[in-house]
Parts: sequence; C-alpha cells; structure tokens
Amino acid sequence: MDGSGRLFAGSRLRTHVLTGLITFCVLLFHSTPVRAGLYDGNLPLVNLNASNFYDVLLGKENAWMIQFYSSWCGHCIHFAPMFKAFAHDISGWRQVLGLAVMDCTEVTNIKFCRLFEVTSFPTLVFLGTKATRTDRGEGIEAHRSITNLRHQALSLLQGNHSTGPHPKPASWPSMDPLPDSEVSLAQLWSRVPQQVHTMVIVLESQASLVGQEVTLDLSGNPHCRVWRLVNPSPSSTLLWELSEAESQPDNSTTQAIIYTVLRDSKAKFLLRVPYSEGSRKLIVDALLPLRTSEDTIERGSKDNSSENGSHADSSRVYRADLNNAMVYALSQEVALWDTFNRSQLEVLENFVDVLRQFFPGDPSTMLFLGRLQKYVASFRERGHVLRGEALSTFLRAAGSPDSRLPKMGPYVGCLGSRPGLRGYPCSLWMLFHSLTVNAYRASAEHGLASGDHPTSARTTLLTIRDYVSHFFTCSDCAAHFASQALGLESKLREPRDAVLWLWRTHNAVNRRLSGDQTEDPAAPKVPFPPESLCSECRTSRGRQDTVDWNVRWNVDRTLQFLLHYYSGNSVVAVVALPNEPAGTWRGPSIMLPLALTAVLLVLLLVALLGPLGRRKLRPCRKLCTRRGFASPP
Repeated sequence: MDGSGRLFAGSRLRTHVLTGLITFCVLLFHSTPVRAGLYDGNLPLVNLNASNFYDVLLGKENAWMIQFYSSWCGHCIHFAPMFKAFAHDISGWRQVLGLAVMDCTEVTNIKFCRLFEVTSFPTLVFLGTKATRTDRGEGIEAHRSITNLRHQALSLLQGNHSTGPHPKPASWPSMDPLPDSEVSLAQLWSRVPQQVHTMVIVLESQASLVGQEVTLDLSGNPHCRVWRLVNPSPSSTLLWELSEAESQPDNSTTQAIIYTVLRDSKAKFLLRVPYSEGSRKLIVDALLPLRTSEDTIERGSKDNSSENGSHADSSRVYRADLNNAMVYALSQEVALWDTFNRSQLEVLENFVDVLRQFFPGDPSTMLFLGRLQKYVASFRERGHVLRGEALSTFLRAAGSPDSRLPKMGPYVGCLGSRPGLRGYPCSLWMLFHSLTVNAYRASAEHGLASGDHPTSARTTLLTIRDYVSHFFTCSDCAAHFASQALGLESKLREPRDAVLWLWRTHNAVNRRLSGDQTEDPAAPKVPFPPESLCSECRTSRGRQDTVDWNVRWNVDRTLQFLLHYYSGNSVVAVVALPNEPAGTWRGPSIMLPLALTAVLLVLLLVALLGPLGRRKLRPCRKLCTRRGFASPP
C-alpha cells in the first residue's frame, strides 16, 4: 500500500474511532440516573434548584408560594397530592401568584433551605412581589385542604400590598368591588380597553370570596374583565340589567351568581354558586372556555424511573445504609439550621459522641467522628456560636485518607423499589437500633449497662430521642415519635429496656403506616422480626396468608436476636448492588461518567495524534543515535 493509501486508511480508522467514542459518551451521560422529587414536570408549578432559584423568584411582578420539602418525609408525601391538586385549582392565578417547590434533600439546595430557615418539612413560605436577595418571605401554615390554602393565598395577596413595601403591580387585576352599584353595562364597557370583548360580573354578598377567586382565575386572559357587584341596592341599574338574565339569588342557598356579557349584547347567566363543598369545581369548569392558553411554566424533569427490586439479603444490616443515615443526618438535617442555640449545641455534641462510641464504621470514619466531636464541643466550651454553614464546611472538608466522613452512595438493604420509598427513614431506624445495641453490648461487657452512665444504652436512647425532637426534619414523624417517648426515662428500668423500647416503638410505627401511601409495595410492613428471620421469637405461629400485628413475643429470645442482628460484628461492608432502581441518587455515579469520559478523551487524542507523534519521533531517533543516547522505544 502506498503512502496515500495508508494515510486514507488511517484517517478512516480515526473517523470510526471518533464516531464510536462520541456515541459512547452521549449514551453514558444520557443513561446517568437523576433522582426525582415528589413533583414532576406535568404540573403548573416550578421545580426550584440551585441553578434557577434566584432567576425564578427575584424581581418578579407576581408573588410566590414556595414549598420546601423532603422527598423521603412521610408528611411531605401525604401533603403532595393535595398540593398538586391546589396547583391545578389555582393554575389561572400564575400572573399574580406562582407556586414553586424545592427538594431540600438535594445537596445543592441545602443553602437555600437554610437561607429561608427551613428546619422542618413541609414548610410553606409566601414571598411578595419584586423580591430581592435579602427577602425571606413569610412562613405560612401548610393547610391540609385546598379550600383553606386558597383562602389563605387570597388573604396574603390582599395583605401583601396593603402592608408590603411595593405597590400593587399594574399587571394585577383589581379585586375590589364596584364602588357604586348605580353604573350601567354601557358605563362599564367605557371603563375597559378595546381589547376586552367579554365582561364577567359576579353578584355576591360581602362575605363571599367567589368574586376575588374568579378575578384571579381569569387574570391570564387580557380579553376578559371581571367586576364584583357586592350587596347592590334593589334600585341598582346594573342589578336590573342582570335580572333580565336571571332572577335574584336566594340568599339561603346561593353565595354568588356569575354572569357574562359580550360587547353589544345583553348579560347572560353563567352559574349560580351554592354554599357547598363542590362549588369551586363548578366555577372552574364554567370558566374553562374563558381561560386562555397560558404560557408554559418552567418545569422540572419527569420521573421516568421504573420499578426495580433490591437484591440485598434482608437478613443483614449493611454499612452503606448506616453510612448514608449518619451522613444525611449530619449534613442535611443538622446542618440545615442557620445557627444553633445552647440546647441544640448540647444535643448535637451528645449525638456525635454517641456516634463516636458506637457507630460501626471503618477506622477513617471513627477518627473523623472523634475530630467532629471535639469541633462541636469547642463551640460550647468557648461560648461561641456554631453556624450551619460552618458545620457543612467542616463535614465537606476532604480531611486525610485516615480520617474522613464517608460519601453517600446507593442504599442496599434500605433500597426502595422506586425513588422516594424507604431510603433515609429506613436507614435511620437501622442506625438507631445499631447504636442502642452496640451501647448495650459495650457497657454490658464492662458491667456498666445500668443507670445513666455515658456508655449505657439508656443514655444512648435518650440522646436519640433528643436528636429527633431537635433535628429530625419530618415534622409529623418527629411529633409521633415524641408522643411515643413521653415519660421515656421512667420506662427504662432495666439495662435491656432501651433496646426493647426502640424495637417495640418501631413495630408500632410500622403498624400505623401499614397500607399507607408511603409504604413500599415491594417491601410491605410486617411485625419485626418476621418468622423467616427468627421463628423462636414468637410464642405462637400466625397464619401465613395474613399479617398479624397482635404477635405474642418471646421477649428474651427476641432480645438475643436483636443483639446479634444489629451488632457491629454483623454489619455487611457492601458498597453497591448489581441492580439499582433508575433514579436512585448516588454521589459517585456522577463522577464515574466524568472519569470514564476523561479516559476516553485521552484515548481519542492518542488515536488522532498518534500518527503525527510517530512522524515527529523519527528525526529524534536519528539525532539521539548520533549523540550516543538510547533511542526512544
């Protein structure tokens, strides 16, 4: 083959290599899973993240209602369907009030959650118009009904510009009633721009909110104008013109009547709004033809994950799960606070000290926990204020190879069949059981298992209780745990009581959540331990086809099982499963494609530049040989 042929063949080979590598890189990045939150992209709300937070919220003419949530929190999971329905219910209000959500379990979102002083979930914040970086909004109640949320939103919108720093934007419609009821339809037409071709008139009582809601429902339609006619006098000209379309309302059963008027036409009756729970749907359906196709709102990505089961052995406790629980608790629950008061600092110091003594980590983790305990204690000893950002910085610091915090990775035994199930709550229970069991075993070996000795299981359990009450961010979950822990000190009379109390409480929680929407269908809740793990733990065998929560336990045998099951010696140091559900968050998964891509790029350069490099080396071989040096290989 001549030189030109070799050159052509080499060029063609390099082209094939280049095409293959680029295709592989694209597929690699495309297949990298992304964890989905509770709100997908098919909703009339904005999914906030670290990239769009300020761009979406600041300087806008509309106000915002923001929900800060945690995708694993049971309260948030229960709240999500109602909030989604609320988003659809007020989707016509977006010119005046936008809805947004932020998942505080995302590491990059924590600084914004901390900025708005979010310490429990879900948290709702009302942010007024023309917001700046220094505005923190107003915390509002997370009502559990759409009606209450809607009425609360109306009140906030009205108050925002009666007491707020900014005047009502010109783009907002007026929600005030007609100042005089003596006007006629012709006079109303003279007050609206030529582009308006439909007027909607709401005849209502003083206490009714229908007119304000309808005004906001149609605020996105520039061709429609809403008027509120409140308690008009019987001699009102406008009332007489409307009565030609419909008789006067029966005040005992009707809260409002809605009319529509086209230019050069008489008023037409649209809807009589009764005092009933379903009246809002009647209004929304009746107004649908008057709603314009509104601008597409910014949305997050859809959750395209598919269900996938865990291949973990359910009879084992995995270090990966315990690591995730500890890291998440410290870096995304505790560090969520802006500053720590004296009580919080004491609880945090005690919790870290318990981790330092009884967490079944590898040597580098245990050394890091020792450093962390001294770091937290130094603030209390010197009377200095510890800030959440400073704690985050300390936790993120790389440290040394022999002293560092583990990285979060995929769950193993606590892996859910789809994102949002099991995960952190499951692993936190595992962590709590592990700490109490290891404390009991350690103190029993030294004859210190009773009393309030710092190494006792009793002290460890009380520290866990204090952690939950001060730092656990799922507000409903924390409240339920607190109710179970009332008078806990008096219930811990024997050394083993701490281990058994936590086991009984966990079973009680599982019983309450059995069949709940937060339950993983691939891992239904059953009394623990199941017969498959410990048949001797029960004094009687139940039916195999049903779940019997009224189990009669052999407490002594159950205690022995728990002491073995959660012992540090029984923990499996597994890193990952061969089969993970799409959408599972994993820190290293982002770095893996980057590392592989870097290697591929190097190979690509070698493939493209190799012939050129070899041509440049030929003169060097001759020169090196002439000067007595060994030639390059």
